[in-house]
Amino acid sequence: MFTVPMFTMPMFTVPMFAVPGALLLAALVAGCGGQPTPPGPTGAPELPHYTTVSQLVAVAADQQAADRSVKLHLTGVTTENPPNSMLGDGELRYDAGGAIAMQVLQSVQPLDSPAGPAFTLLILPNQAYLKPPAGTVSVQPGKIWFQMRSIPTNPTVNRFNQIVQSLRDSANPTRTFAQLGDGASIVESADDTLDGVPAVRYKITLDLAKATQQQDNPAVMKALADLVASGGASDDTTLWLDARNRPLRMVLSKSVTADDGSHTTYVVTVRYRDWGQPVDIPTPTPAQVVGGN
Repeated sequence: MFTVPMFTMPMFTVPMFAVPGALLLAALVAGCGGQPTPPGPTGAPELPHYTTVSQLVAVAADQQAADRSVKLHLTGVTTENPPNSMLGDGELRYDAGGAIAMQVLQSVQPLDSPAGPAFTLLILPNQAYLKPPAGTVSVQPGKIWFQMRSIPTNPTVNRFNQIVQSLRDSANPTRTFAQLGDGASIVESADDTLDGVPAVRYKITLDLAKATQQQDNPAVMKALADLVASGGASDDTTLWLDARNRPLRMVLSKSVTADDGSHTTYVVTVRYRDWGQPVDIPTPTPAQVVGGN
């Protein structure tokens, strides 16, 4: 049997709006025989700065619609007993009307251990599929995908269904931030450099209790109330945005208190690359699906 993963994509990933840099034009010296003035130095694009989450939300929708795709590398650790680590690579495509298609190759292993067997989750607008680690499940030749279905008596299947739902929710950060209202706020920002690229680092804090009190959407209120009831008090997210307002890195830290008073901390890091570049997300044929024709 393959290991049930303990990590999913973090809740807040914020694609931002592209801001064009200024172009400096050379002036010509007037008069007969004049020589053109050498062009002045072209500086790096100015980094935009935002002070509220609502500003981030406003630019996110436009840029997400323009880019429509991104590739991700994920790492994570948890302090639960026993501590685990996660590695993952994925690609995401935003389709018309806000639908998403996503493929994530992920492994979970004990902390400080080599990467474990990798499984693949394929999430399409109306269905989801699981590809177990190679050699862990006996299937007919050519059958590589299991369609995800709800099986109340199967805790492993239900765990994967929860992961799929979490990935769906986190794939549209614009909607998530908009629903949270004043419960999410920027508490710190500063210019920074990440891998040689100028960026602005934002720290965003979500006050779960405050967000719960302010919502009028029953589904959002229930989700937030469940988080509070599970012992969560706040989520902290740090985002590095480049001059085009595209995320370079995101770090999510979440703390949960169990009924026995023990604390578990999850820290997940996402690295973003190739915004707007083509991604290869398959659509399984019935011949590739276990139980299909």
